[in-house]
Amino acid sequence: GCCLLSQIGRRVRDRTTLPHREKRFSRGLDHRGWWQDALRNRVLVHGVRHVGREDLIAVDLSDLAKPYARKMEYLDTVRDGSHKTIGPGYWLYEAWHIDGSGQPLPLQLFPYSTKDPQFISENQEWLNGLWDLMEALDGRGILMIDRGGDRWKIMKELLKRPQWWIVRQTGQRDLVGPGEVKKRAIEWAREALKRKNAPQGVRVRLPRSPTPLWLVAAPAAPGEKKPFMLLCRVPWQRD
Repeated sequence: GCCLLSQIGRRVRDRTTLPHREKRFSRGLDHRGWWQDALRNRVLVHGVRHVGREDLIAVDLSDLAKPYARKMEYLDTVRDGSHKTIGPGYWLYEAWHIDGSGQPLPLQLFPYSTKDPQFISENQEWLNGLWDLMEALDGRGILMIDRGGDRWKIMKELLKRPQWWIVRQTGQRDLVGPGEVKKRAIEWAREALKRKNAPQGVRVRLPRSPTPLWLVAAPAAPGEKKPFMLLCRVPWQRD
């Protein structure tokens, strides 16, 4: 009975009539695994075919605010990032391919709820998405992850694969730098920027990993107190 199914049905060319197509789509929607097991994987497999070796993949958590919802299944309480309010909705893990023209194309969109009995943790939602994403990419693309994804449970999984990635830093993460000295990221960044007030790179590694990384630091933006910091597993070279 959904008009959207009617619109989809009109675009499908087969020998059945429109009412039969609508009924078939409706039966498919009743199957609990239709999204997780079929459509989700097909969208990802189709989308990654267009990803190049150095294309950017933005990965983050967001929200699906449902301010007027009352009886939706496992309705959660989320922070509406658009209106800066707290209300009903769902959390959303998402990954987008940024193509050469700057156009974002969705690869993964997974809503989840902490009220769902199958929910384990936010870290697990990240990992479930990243495992599928990295397997489909097969080493292509550069994952861009904001500060919310800077967690050891996530980082150690990223380090197990040859995937390139960039993770924005809050500055509190310990890093081992030149001379095997351990300092916080913000200390390494400020030390590097003292030499030159322009983007600087420091060769570092995580205390629990031998994998070489780059800490890239840039001067603080207007109104910001901390320098801009990125932990990178990509080749970095100053112009």
